[in-house]
Amino acid sequence: MLGYIGAVLISLVCLELIKLYPQHSILEFSSKILGTKLGKLVNIVLLWYAILIATYMLEQFDTLLTTMVYRTTPKFVFTIGILFLVLYVVHLGAEVIFRVSDVIFIAVVLVTLIIGIGLVKFLDLNLLLPVFTENVTNLLRATLAPFAFLGQIIIFLFFHHLVDDLSGIAKHIQLSLLLGMLLVIAFVIADLAVFGPELGSLLLFPPYMLIRYISIEAILDRIEILMLTIWIALAFLEVTAYFWISSQIIIDLFNLRSNNKLVINIPLAIILATLVDLQWSGISDFQDYSRGAYSMFLLLVEISIPLLLYLVAVIKGKLGGN
Repeated sequence: MLGYIGAVLISLVCLELIKLYPQHSILEFSSKILGTKLGKLVNIVLLWYAILIATYMLEQFDTLLTTMVYRTTPKFVFTIGILFLVLYVVHLGAEVIFRVSDVIFIAVVLVTLIIGIGLVKFLDLNLLLPVFTENVTNLLRATLAPFAFLGQIIIFLFFHHLVDDLSGIAKHIQLSLLLGMLLVIAFVIADLAVFGPELGSLLLFPPYMLIRYISIEAILDRIEILMLTIWIALAFLEVTAYFWISSQIIIDLFNLRSNNKLVINIPLAIILATLVDLQWSGISDFQDYSRGAYSMFLLLVEISIPLLLYLVAVIKGKLGGN
């Protein structure tokens, strides 16, 4: 809940920036607010942010498949496979990304309902007790991951200028946050109520492990295949979105106007694949990174960049600046 409140505050700052610059993405209005040089510096930070998320999701995708399903297959096979699909969708444009996300969202809702029905008989609510016995430090540490996840709501600042009618964007942003919070809370409660806090905190892919319990009256068995499919689809969607953002930032930084985006996107795909291969030494290293540094890096950008841009824009407006 604390993560949700923090993400709502971030979203309010983002909405104010969208009101100030409805026809410009953050890549454009950062230079309008801070000037060309500082604006470029902000865009470099945003490029680092986008690549950070894209490489993390690629590693998560590879780790899930190589540890749960295809244990003898080298992970670079899956990295190359998903990046080929990403290149194709990014080449088709942002509108295709939006349409794919609509389909995936419907599938996520349906699968979540199936999971909820199937898990009811396995839940032991006594495992949720006692509540609020941990110290404040542990509570804040546990808040980091959901806060960073929901804080990715700043992604709207990269896409809002492509929307014809922005009158309902505030409603869509808050609805997105609410649904994201409900999904996070549902899976955390299910994880704790089935595995308990000790075992549940050690699992790398709790939702996947939860679903292996489920069999709905001999009608639906092996439901983890559904979860695996949804997880792959979500990873693909997130990698695609942040790959597109990275590509747009590179174009803006170097003032590129190439009609053939593959000239930019293919080297970018090679860089991402290389980073995934070199960045983590194993599953335990990736798990430690997921629990600490990754969330801190994301929050640093999600909080500081929108707040900096908004405060400077307001101050310049009051001082009569352009």
